[in-house]
Amino acid sequence: LKDLLGIAREAGLLAVTPKTPGAPKPISGMPADKRIFIVEDDEALLDLLALAVGEDGFQVETFVDGVSMLAELETRAPHRLPDLLLLDLMLPLKGGYEILQQLQMDETKHIPVFVITGRRIDAGMSSLMRQEPNLHEFIQKPIPSDVLLAAIHATLQTVPPVKAAAA
Repeated sequence: LKDLLGIAREAGLLAVTPKTPGAPKPISGMPADKRIFIVEDDEALLDLLALAVGEDGFQVETFVDGVSMLAELETRAPHRLPDLLLLDLMLPLKGGYEILQQLQMDETKHIPVFVITGRRIDAGMSSLMRQEPNLHEFIQKPIPSDVLLAAIHATLQTVPPVKAAAA
């Protein structure tokens, strides 16, 4: 079979090497090219999340409630929408699950969402929320920044920055 593939490539019948099923997707971007919205009503945690995500090179915009974030999305041109959204589940004015449902419409339905919460999510609620197509992760507070950043880089297929070792 390998000989046949080699002959087909040489003859110009097969221009690319077939991909192995389950092979990892290629890295497609730099963090500086990606915009992340963070929605969190605990301002201290919001600042920490913004700092961690920003230090990894991502563009960060923060919101203390989902209503203001949704209003911002409505004014954005499609090319200025976020590439990923970190969404607290327990928010004032409108809860995270309601916001997640609203994001299933139009241009925002393809934005990956990580739900962050301090609450324990029961199996029924988890199952209900996982039906939303753009829900990618549930992350429990307190949030280990290395776990969060690894998940963000994996989802957005970005290259993490090289960090200097502590002396």
